[in-house]
Amino acid sequence: MRLNHPDYTKLVIEEYKKKRANNELSPLLAQSTPANIRRECLNVYQERYHKKDEGMLRAFFGPSEQGRPFLQLIRDFEADRFRPLDNYLKGNTEKTDDKNLELLAWLIDFQHRPYVFDKNVFLNEEELSLIDQATNGGERKSTDPDEDEDFQKKSEEPRDFLRKEMNGESVENKKKTIILSNISKNKTDKNRSKKAIIIFLILIICIAGTYVIWQQQNKNAIIGKESVGCMYWANDHYEKVPCNEKGKGLIWPLDEDKMKSFKRITQEDTITEKSIGVIYYITINSKKEYYTTNGGHPVYVTRNLKVLSPYIFENYLRKKEALGKDSLAIKK
Repeated sequence: MRLNHPDYTKLVIEEYKKKRANNELSPLLAQSTPANIRRECLNVYQERYHKKDEGMLRAFFGPSEQGRPFLQLIRDFEADRFRPLDNYLKGNTEKTDDKNLELLAWLIDFQHRPYVFDKNVFLNEEELSLIDQATNGGERKSTDPDEDEDFQKKSEEPRDFLRKEMNGESVENKKKTIILSNISKNKTDKNRSKKAIIIFLILIICIAGTYVIWQQQNKNAIIGKESVGCMYWANDHYEKVPCNEKGKGLIWPLDEDKMKSFKRITQEDTITEKSIGVIYYITINSKKEYYTTNGGHPVYVTRNLKVLSPYIFENYLRKKEALGKDSLAIKK
């Protein structure tokens, strides 16, 4: 659905409150002060930097120098400039600037950040419920004169009955009316029961038909994959292989795009600072492995790759980058 700005603000604040109640926030953010917020910004930037957050970082901390990260800007940023956000989190103010809200969304890792006008997003049931509560928070009051007139007529019906009693309406006529009303009600109940049975049978037929169609499509999909082929992981890339091939380890359905784009980077001295936020890594047996795109590990399939952060680059790759440049100079 398209998410407007008031709903986006509501979801960010509710996500913050939920994580605070569940003790999922960093202590620096749960017990916020301007200085604590700045320290949390440094931690978050080094742990999960992503390119999609650059616009927010530029809006809050100012532009960084060409080719250099925002780390130094955050360190030099005055702690007192975080006070408006700190007051907002403590409930001292009802509203705050958009840049403060986006900084909070970044700090709590809100998945729908940043806000983009008329952007389509997928919301879960809990988020939809929060938006509905904000939209339909008040009781609906009727402004339709026809509805008011109907209400007045219904309220006057008991009075009309009393008037007829007082005017001498015969008890016999009222008994006949009650008997006819009961007969009509019984017929209506029987008709409703028949309709419910018919609808139930139709649902059973639809479900059975859908299951049969799904089974057939599933078989066709399997046959289609076997005819196209499969692939397996060959140390640093995927290679095409027949689906019935044995001795190749894990066999996957053929994915041409993944075969072309997903590769392991074996020469780590080729990884430069420009690779931050672009390539991905994982730690296997205390060693770092680097890959060209995101996804699950090709061997340890239950583990996912992480985006390369400035912290990982500075501590594990900066020296190797320098060594790579020196070796090229020697060859020349």
